[in-house]
Amino acid sequence: MNLKVIDRLNQTGPLRPKRRSRTGTSPQVGAFTFVDLVVTVALLALVAVMILPALGRAGTNAPAAQCLNNLRQLGASWAMYSSDSRGQLIECHPWAMSPFGSRIAGVANPYSWAPGYAGSGTLSSYGPLPLHSSTNPIGLSKTVFYKYYNNVELLKCASDKRMVNGTEGYNPILRSYSMNNWMNGGIVGAGPRLFTKQEQVFRPAATWVMIDEDAITLDDSYFVTFMDGRGFVNLPARRHNFGYTMNFADGRAEIYKLRDAVTMSYNGPPPSGAGIAGSGNTADYRFHTNITTYPINAWEN
Repeated sequence: MNLKVIDRLNQTGPLRPKRRSRTGTSPQVGAFTFVDLVVTVALLALVAVMILPALGRAGTNAPAAQCLNNLRQLGASWAMYSSDSRGQLIECHPWAMSPFGSRIAGVANPYSWAPGYAGSGTLSSYGPLPLHSSTNPIGLSKTVFYKYYNNVELLKCASDKRMVNGTEGYNPILRSYSMNNWMNGGIVGAGPRLFTKQEQVFRPAATWVMIDEDAITLDDSYFVTFMDGRGFVNLPARRHNFGYTMNFADGRAEIYKLRDAVTMSYNGPPPSGAGIAGSGNTADYRFHTNITTYPINAWEN
């Protein structure tokens, strides 16, 4: 016997003939059977059932995350303006001020953080059209505040899908946010403090600056809050599963959920100065007023 064959026998044992299949071909080791296929498909279906809800939640939360990021950047711009202006806060009243100290209706305020209209349709109450329409980015740049953020896309929540039918088709409304009217905007009612300088906001972590406003009430550049218990005149947005975003004087941004049926279900029309009926007794309104402003005598507390 050949020496090479003897050596192979010593290593592997006696030689056996290779088994052949009924078709006369060698069988494939590890072939993917029908049972294997069924098991694999079942496992993939199980994994899909487990991860699809999480992916859905992630997709839903993405606009909210973008909204929070927008407000953080706008909050930083708000603080930088104040720093450059010896502590003076940017205004939020929509109308320009006359040399006599009164507001001029219909004249856009170049010292407001976001001049012009932000509601549906066309309205010239906040500046001449088309410059200060809700779809014109040029109008939003006509303010001393613009250079601090320099990007009108920051003014819009990703979940705000409002459109206006213009001369050249439908155009998106550019602004979703409003500013706390007590932040150098205007006094409504009597009693609470109007902040005009940064140093007056001595509770920055508990005083909001900008808010995502509901489409039903969004029009001008400030969010009016009466502190006398009449309820919401302007309504926080409900775009994020009844949640709304806001930023605070300390620079952070948060999202809060509306909890009361009155605020969650309100569908218009825009409330008058009397406020949304029944909203003054809600936890939503009490929470909101607690972080809006505070009585003047609280300065000493």
